[in-house]
Amino acid sequence: MALMCIYGIELLVDAIAVEQGKSLSRWVTELIEKNTDTSGVVDAARKHALKTVKRGMRLGTSDFSRANIYE
Repeated sequence: MALMCIYGIELLVDAIAVEQGKSLSRWVTELIEKNTDTSGVVDAARKHALKTVKRGMRLGTSDFSRANIYE
């Protein structure tokens, strides 16, 4: 049953690619590229992370000496 379902999906995807005048591999490639084009998001996340590292993070005002931690 599962194989029939997968085969049916494969036929449907192939038909969509043919309707758009593309090979199946080209259609899948474009679909992946379209859905993974997150270069702007990645760049923004990288900039934010670098700012955080440069600025530092407040870890509290407690005394983190070895003696206090292991009491």
